[in-house]
Amino acid sequence: MASGDRYAGFLNYRLIILGVVFLAVLITMLGYYTTSAGQHATLASLTRQGKALTTVLISSADNIIKSDRLLTESAIDRIAAEFRLTAESPGSESRIIDNLWVRLGLIRIELLDVKMNRTFSRDEAPLSISDELDSLQRSFLATVRLDDTYSIAYEIRSIAGAQFLFALLPFHTDRHCLIVKPWNEGSRKETSLSLPYLLNQLSSQAGVEYIVLQNYDGIVFASKIVSQMDRIQGDPFLIKAFESDSAISRILPFEDREVLEIVQRFDSGESFQGLFRVGLSLYGYRQSALSFKRQVWLSQALLLILVVVGMAFLIGRQTLSKAKYKLDKAAAISSSLHDSIAGIVMSVDTRLTITTANARARELFGIRVFEAEGSKNYAELFPGDPFRFAQVIKTGMQNSFETHFELNDKTIMLYVSTSPIVGADGRVAGAITIAQDISEKQATERQAERSRRLMELGSLAAGLAHDIRNPLNAIGLAIQRMKKEIVIEKGKAEFEEFIGAMEKQQAELSQLVEKILSVARASTINKKPTSLKTAINDIIVIYANEAADRNIKLLTEMEDINLPLDLPSFQSLISNLIKNAFEAINRNGTVKIKGETVTNPNGTVSARISIEDDGRGMNAEQLNNLFKPFYTTKPGGTGIGLAAAYKIAVDHGGDLGAISKEGGPTTFILTLPIEETNENNRNRR
Repeated sequence: MASGDRYAGFLNYRLIILGVVFLAVLITMLGYYTTSAGQHATLASLTRQGKALTTVLISSADNIIKSDRLLTESAIDRIAAEFRLTAESPGSESRIIDNLWVRLGLIRIELLDVKMNRTFSRDEAPLSISDELDSLQRSFLATVRLDDTYSIAYEIRSIAGAQFLFALLPFHTDRHCLIVKPWNEGSRKETSLSLPYLLNQLSSQAGVEYIVLQNYDGIVFASKIVSQMDRIQGDPFLIKAFESDSAISRILPFEDREVLEIVQRFDSGESFQGLFRVGLSLYGYRQSALSFKRQVWLSQALLLILVVVGMAFLIGRQTLSKAKYKLDKAAAISSSLHDSIAGIVMSVDTRLTITTANARARELFGIRVFEAEGSKNYAELFPGDPFRFAQVIKTGMQNSFETHFELNDKTIMLYVSTSPIVGADGRVAGAITIAQDISEKQATERQAERSRRLMELGSLAAGLAHDIRNPLNAIGLAIQRMKKEIVIEKGKAEFEEFIGAMEKQQAELSQLVEKILSVARASTINKKPTSLKTAINDIIVIYANEAADRNIKLLTEMEDINLPLDLPSFQSLISNLIKNAFEAINRNGTVKIKGETVTNPNGTVSARISIEDDGRGMNAEQLNNLFKPFYTTKPGGTGIGLAAAYKIAVDHGGDLGAISKEGGPTTFILTLPIEETNENNRNRR
């Protein structure tokens, strides 16, 4: 019995030893598995963050390049328009060249004949870059191809960190003009919208070791801490990344430490193809892994199985907390990147739930900062899918377009680029949009178009004055001779009625020609200090009876502002706008006239006069064509009145615009400077 007990105790002892060994092995395996899984999960999370960051970076860079191209093309169009206006102005050739030199800010100008031989040259380029300018000019002229006599060619080249525009423009019919000017447009003009600014901002974020953009020719951009990187040709991994459609990652040594490198091909859609290489720090990852290992092995040696399990549980929670912290940090970096972009940035998942929105989007559309329980449904906030998220998610293809939004009684035009977000599995995980406000650009283009049409009307008016007035005078003389020389014995009343009708038609044609000439001819206005309140009240008195007959209320709210006005033409402008308001209402309505001072962005002060009616309103087509000469929707209208009103506003150094929608209301807004500029004073003297 005793022997059996001893044997049983021995077995129990052996079982305990085996149990301890088994538990030790189990704990070791569990510790190893937990450590390995934690490392892989943390590294996978960091890799996903890096790939998401690279996707956003490429999308942002692509949109910046496209915006820069649009800005550059707009600037070239302005230079070409200024060149044509100056080249076609009267004067000697030398005077025209001097005007071009000053207006365009040139450092070199040459006239070339049809065989590209130089006939004239003026050069004030710095001697330090003169030789390099000559070389680039020869290269430009050797490669340029002109389709016809009136075509334009240009290139933008860099010299010593500065950019220069080389442009070949038609100068009369038998020659071309080569101009060279310093270039400071596009991203060069607005540094905060440039690709280097974006990359430098991102590379300065915590956790980002470096950012490199390179192609087969070498490095195009690198953060300051990068001195040398492998060329694509000598690295199979980079060659693989260049041939892949998605981002790939690796761990490699960088200086005295290791980094996680995310590499993805970047194709600007034009002539550039290269790789974005983003290096993320592994310091936090290494520290977390090392700390985790120490805790697991220490708990294995010192604690019982329950304590070990408890420690493993606590360590697991700690690891998850650190992983969540890293995810939150990556989200903060992404949010900071989005907020640094001047335009609108929003993203959604496949269920069209808004996942991110930068500061500009939150400000414009009233979107709150997102929380897990506060996510917003995109379709509820934006009915009709104006950013085309659903289409991009469905097709998996980028979509760029222009659209407009009505916000606080103001219409803004946006250039929108919406791109799919592709997950690690190659499937579309959502979409991101970047939108730039191009309202001011379009307003400038419309104003230039109106000015161009007024110039065209001037030429037309001159032709009308010659082609219509002379026949009208001849008709008038013929009518007078008929009245004096023809003796009517029968039907005298009918004859006189016929002659009267001819005289009336002749007078109406003469008045029409005068209206056209009043819009087109150069104005000689005589501005004097005038009380705005008095000038407008004098007009309101004239329309008081007509307002009473139509049952229209005339309401005024005027500040007592003194500003320089040519009183007759100004009152003609206001009268025209009030008359239009009456015609839009017809009967039973209200016209509100308000005058106030406003401060412009440049610090100057202007007078703002608004005339609002609750009439039928206008559609988008009518608004776009509102001030075009001869455009009218009124039966029997000539389309001259609002064109004349716009010209009077411009002659006063101001602007005239309108805000309306179908069904009303409609508001015409006239802005006039309160103080005359020095240039206006010189013109008056």
